[in-house]
Amino acid sequence: MLVAASLSRAPTLRLVAVDMDGTFLDPSGCYDRERFARLHARLRQGGVQFVVASGNQHAQLLGKFESLQGVWYIAETGGVVARDEQIIRTTPFQPDVLSEALAVADHLPGGLTVPCGPTTAHVLAGADVDLLHAIEPYLVRLAHVDDWSRVGEPIVKVAVVCAPRATDELLRRLRHDAPQGVAVVSSGHGFVDLIPAGVNKGVALTWLARRLGVRMAEVVAFGDGGNDIEMLAAAGLGVAMANAPDVVKAHAGDLTSGNGEHGVLAYLEALIGVDGAAPWQLVPAGERVGASATVR
Repeated sequence: MLVAASLSRAPTLRLVAVDMDGTFLDPSGCYDRERFARLHARLRQGGVQFVVASGNQHAQLLGKFESLQGVWYIAETGGVVARDEQIIRTTPFQPDVLSEALAVADHLPGGLTVPCGPTTAHVLAGADVDLLHAIEPYLVRLAHVDDWSRVGEPIVKVAVVCAPRATDELLRRLRHDAPQGVAVVSSGHGFVDLIPAGVNKGVALTWLARRLGVRMAEVVAFGDGGNDIEMLAAAGLGVAMANAPDVVKAHAGDLTSGNGEHGVLAYLEALIGVDGAAPWQLVPAGERVGASATVR
């Protein structure tokens, strides 16, 4: 763990972005809440924005931080940006592109098609019970519809769910079959996401940082999966987890210990000097983004 030790002067930290599954959360899907509460208080005291960037639902992510205020969320692999409960921005599919994406997903054997709107995910009535059980931890708002025409909100992502062991083959087939205007990324845990081309966590993070008046050089981001690559590359310092595959590590500027060892918390504590000297400095009081910052 380098913690930017090679930098000649201490840069300013204004924004921290973390992926969730495989990164911030341990293998059981939890995190050390007391330890993070102390760290989050230190970040807020120093004027640092905290961003949760995940392929998961906004509603599901809120449940992980219900006791905290002033948290930013990049949900649905970049398709939704929110502050606490308020959704600020969505980037949905165009209707014709969505129709093509759904047709491709529906024709794949062994997969469950899950179109996701800003607030709710949708499955067809009679969907595979085992796959439905697998997605329950990630989709806390799920509606059953008779056909896709019954979905009453814009769709920002089409998740295709399979048995985890089949993820690589599903990813290969979807990348081969995906229509123009659709990007295909793996979210891990048997999820492969179809998203509008040009939408990803890196683009959403850049948009949010610009609206907050934060330079990307002042951003530190953590991730472990294929849908984190653009975010790690866009941040001033991208940090990959020890449990990340090599293709993800190749886009990071540093590594930290695995999610089972609370690698994000340990790295941030060292980064801002919770227990000693800080290689990065926090934001001077007169230059902080206020909690009520307006994002257009």
